[in-house]
Amino acid sequence: MELTSRLMIWQELAESCGITTLQQSLQQVWRLLLLCLICRVCFRLVVSSTVKHVMSMLTGMYGLFLFLELHMLWVLLLSIICYLSLVLCRHSSNKGLFLSAVILVYLLIGHFWIQVESAFLPARRQLWRVVSLRPVLLEIRLVKTSMLKHG
Repeated sequence: MELTSRLMIWQELAESCGITTLQQSLQQVWRLLLLCLICRVCFRLVVSSTVKHVMSMLTGMYGLFLFLELHMLWVLLLSIICYLSLVLCRHSSNKGLFLSAVILVYLLIGHFWIQVESAFLPARRQLWRVVSLRPVLLEIRLVKTSMLKHG
């Protein structure tokens, strides 16, 4: 009797919770898996590196759109600003400092003046931190590489 009641509890748990969780997970993940497959096929084909970069950029932007919808524009804007600041200061010895200042100003403006619904606020902060760290790490890597070449 005890074994059958345990089996019934596990069966009920699987039907009520497990299946719905699996369905919801697949609804969220199948698009990302499709994007990964598209990138994988594109990178396996013999195409130019420009096509690969454009395909990677487009699938990445669509992946951002899947989760952030139009809030992805804030992430893209921060990425563009960081890229432009690196390009404009490429011959300066203080480009890391300038890039950090640009990121700090953007984050402060975004935090204090850009009104975003409160449900998105923690996700926005996390995304901006990740996007902010990438160019700083890139700059550190470039500085180390140039020091190795010249030193």
